[in-house]
Order: sequence, then structure tokens, then C-alpha cells
Amino acid sequence: PLMPNGKVDRRTLALKTPSKGLERKTVVAPRTPLEKALAAIWMDLLHIEQVSITDNFFDLGGHSLLTVQLLTRINQQFGSGQLSLTTLFHAPTIEQVAALLRKEMSIEEFDTQAPNISPCVLIQHVGEKSPFFCVHPISGAISCYSALASHLPHDRPFYGIQTPGLSIDQVLFGSIEEMASSYIDEVLTIQPQGPYLLGGYSFGGLVAFEMARQLQAQEHAIALLAILDTYPSQQDCAVEVKTNLLSTVQEDSTQRMMEIAEAMVHTRKKEVLFPYEELRRLQPEEQLAYVLEQLIEARVVPEDMDISQLLRYRPVYEMHDICLRKYRPKPYSGRITLFHCEEREAADPSLWAPFSSEPVEVYSVSGDHQSMIVEPYVQSLAAQLQRCLDKADGLVDHLAISLQKGEV
Repeated sequence: PLMPNGKVDRRTLALKTPSKGLERKTVVAPRTPLEKALAAIWMDLLHIEQVSITDNFFDLGGHSLLTVQLLTRINQQFGSGQLSLTTLFHAPTIEQVAALLRKEMSIEEFDTQAPNISPCVLIQHVGEKSPFFCVHPISGAISCYSALASHLPHDRPFYGIQTPGLSIDQVLFGSIEEMASSYIDEVLTIQPQGPYLLGGYSFGGLVAFEMARQLQAQEHAIALLAILDTYPSQQDCAVEVKTNLLSTVQEDSTQRMMEIAEAMVHTRKKEVLFPYEELRRLQPEEQLAYVLEQLIEARVVPEDMDISQLLRYRPVYEMHDICLRKYRPKPYSGRITLFHCEEREAADPSLWAPFSSEPVEVYSVSGDHQSMIVEPYVQSLAAQLQRCLDKADGLVDHLAISLQKGEV
């Protein structure tokens, strides 16, 4: 309810709040992917474990600050700018908001035709050994792993786990925990039984860590948890980059897209790829075309990518940053294998110690955080990772023998 001056009428709102003695109405569960995505946002903001699509956001404890956060999350996750405070007061339920999104954004296909795209993409197909699953960095893409996979022996499949959010009709995850759970479902369809070989670079290292925790909770064994230069604190330079990115108020979406593109390029020659002085003379559409051309040339994105697909990286990137800052890792009952950059003195490997039941295994690799996965530095990473994979194979073989003997 609003007052004539446009502010929230707190007195009327308080009168509408049900007393604790009232019985809760029948819970109507979300029926479509869109309603499920909205329900996840509702539960996260309101800190509740269950919500009905007919529940009034304000009756559940929503206030003015939460309303702003809710609108931001909805507009960011679905690429909408249509919803406003007034709209939400008139349509305060998940069912009503979903109907508005379908009508105003023409996303009926979201509910009925959302393709089941597996996030697990085979980068290296050959090999009989247990597969290695490597989670995407904060951009959501896995093209950065092509060089790493090429330097590993072709004796096992190498799966890159790419976020489904890069597809225009896919929702974005609201937390690392949710992301890990979804990726685990896909991993289990490929490899139903462990032990599992997991890894992730930068942001992906935290997702891989959470996947290992959840797999253990499901009584699956982890043979290797390879964390590629990731740390559970704000000391991670990748976190600082994203924080600065989001804290800078910019109306120019093209400028923001260029900054994200720069972070996607793992090289020390970014000023050559994106010369700002020259780009400022171009129109926004021409700037985006130039950025896309450079990303394709640098093999950061597929050759057939278009501008609309490139623009999808922005909401993915920014939502992943929100997930990153929300995430609070819990202890893991296993060994963490950390690949630490030689040129990154500020990062302290001991930061992982409180989260591992065993001593953290640290390997130093060439390059810095950005260059460690590109030539020529990636060769150092591949050599160290291969040693760890070979050692993990021993655990896999031991478990297989134990299963045959009925000991497990």
C-alpha cells in the first residue's frame, strides 16, 4: 500500500500482516521453471524454506528495502526493466509476477520450451580413465580450458562445466550452493559412481569445492579436488575486480561490457586488444562489434557468437559476483589440492586450512592469475595437474578393487 506521496503506507501494511495465530493457507508449489526461479529469489531474500506461489510478498515479511532488492534481482536475472515498486504492490505474489513477466517480456517459451542443455561439455573426448570435471570461471564460459586440456595426455575425458545462464532462455543461479547442486545432477548422469575428479579455476574453484562437499554428503568419494588459484577470502584479486566493477555507477552498458570482456581475456596485452582512445570514437554498436571481434580472435568466445549472445555475459557475470560475495564455505572432509601462481604473492594458501580436514596440498605454477591458463604458462599447470590426476587414479583403482571384493 502506498500513501499519496508515493511512500509505503506502513500503518496499512501492518494491518494487513496476519497474526501468528492464523493458519497458513494451502501451499501451491511452483509449476513452471519461471515460477521456480522466482520462488528461489523469494526464499533467499525472506530467509524461508518454503513459499507458495499465492503468498503475498509483504505478508511474508517483505519491507521497502527487501522490495528494492527483489526488483533488482528479478530485473537482473530475467533481463527485464519492466517491473517497478508500484507494479509489485499491485502484483505481490509469485504467480502474478510470473504472469507479468510472460506478458511484458514475451517469454512464454521459458515455461514450455526451455531446452535441457547440459552444462557438462566435452573438451577432450578420448580416454578410458575417470573423467575430469572442471567448473567455469566467473564469466560462465569454458573456452579458457582449451589450452589446458590440449596439454594433458589424452587418456581421460575432460569435461568443462559451463553455466546454462549463457543461453538466453535459461535462468541464473542465485547461489553457489544452488549452482553446485545443479551441476552435480549433470555429473551423476555422466558418472553415476565415484570417486570423482573435480576442479575449477578462480570462481570455479569455489563451485568445485561446494560440489565436493555436497557429493560427500551424498556418500560419494572424491579422488581429487583441484582448486586453480582460488581463495576463500576477499584477498582474491578476481573478487576485487568484480567488486570494483559493480560499485562503479555507469549508465553506459557498452562500457561495462568492455570491462567484462577485458576480464575474460587471459593475457597481459589487454591494452592492445581494447584501445579505449580509439573505441571512444566509435558508436556503441561499433564498439560492441569490435569487442566481439577481438574476443573471437583471442579464442575466448565461439566464432559464431553474435552481439546478443555477447551481451548475455553481463547478467551472468554480475550474478556470479553476487553469488561469490554471498558464499560462506563450510569445512570439507577431504584434501584440497591448490595450484598457486608463483607471481601472486598476496594470496596465502593457508587460507584454505580451516576448510580442509587434511593438510592443503600446494603446487606452484608459472604465471599470474590471468596468464596461468594460457600459453606458455599453462604448460606448467598441465604438468602439475597431470601428476595429481595420476596419483588420484590410484584411489580410483583401489576403490574399484574393493567394490569387486565386496569390501565397500
